Order: sequence, then C-alpha cells, then structure tokens
Amino acid sequence: MIDRTVEEIYNTHGFYLFKRCRALLGSDEEAHDAMHEVFVKLMVSQPKLDHDRPVLAWLNRVATNYCFNRLRAQRYRRHLPLDSVRHIADESAASFVEMLAAQRDLVCWLLLSVDERTRHVVVAYFFDEYGVDCIASNLRISVPTVRRVLRRFLERARVRVRATTPAQAIEADGGQS
Repeated sequence: MIDRTVEEIYNTHGFYLFKRCRALLGSDEEAHDAMHEVFVKLMVSQPKLDHDRPVLAWLNRVATNYCFNRLRAQRYRRHLPLDSVRHIADESAASFVEMLAAQRDLVCWLLLSVDERTRHVVVAYFFDEYGVDCIASNLRISVPTVRRVLRRFLERARVRVRATTPAQAIEADGGQS
C-alpha cells in the first residue's frame, strides 16, 4: 500500500474513526492518539483490502480493539460509580436501552467482559447508531444474529447492573469478567 492510498483513506475515514474512538474513550486527546495508532498500524501491516473487505470494516475492528485494550489498561485506575446507575436495571426494556445509550462509561464497563463480535455489534449499535441491517452487512452476519447478540448483551447487562457490587456482578455473570 503506498502512502498516497493511506492519505486518501485518512481523508475519507479519519473523522469517522476519530468519532468512534472519542465515543469509546471519552476524550478528544485519547481519540486522536487512538486514531493515529490505527493509521500507523494500517501503514505497518498493509492489510489486503479489496471490495470483499472494505477498508472501513478493517479500520473499525482495529480501532475498537485498540480502544478496548486502552480501557482495559485503565480498568484498575478508573472506578465506575455503579450506585449512580444501578436503578436503571429496574426500568422497562426500552428505558434500559435508552439509559445505556446515554451512559458511555457504563456500556464500556459492560463491554470489557464480552467477546469481540458482541463488542463490535454493541459499539456499532450504541455508539455509531447503525441499524441492525447495516451492522449485519458490515460484520457479515445475519440480522437475526445481530438481534440475538444485542438481546444477550442487554440481558447480561441488566444482571450486572442489578448486582450491588462489582464482585457480585462478576459472580452473577458466571465469573466471565
């Protein structure tokens, strides 16, 4: 891949990637760092990109993984005040989804313990505001699979939010955190 192509990709997708990183990390400075790391990785690894695997899908995957690795590194330095959001577990399902959409830190905390596919589906749904059809197409999975992944994530999130302490959340989650 030549530098010109990387520059074109940066000009085309840089803002979108920055927006995703900012939504996940919560600050412009960290988002800029993350976005630049993703483009460095693009230049170094020079992945084969073609029409079957668009560059944006690759960038999204690398950016999401990078951001969650950063969040994991900060996990022990940041404490999520669960008391301030625990009440949402008793809300209706629609209210719960709305509250999750407004609680970036809570969603990130919940995503630290899920598999990569779930992470990508949830980030695309809550942070990028993609519909299930678009998510399915981008990730090359079926629409019912996207719905099932979201439903399982929400069920698991409700259990974890209901827990009175992070230790109880881990226990209620089957120790998978």
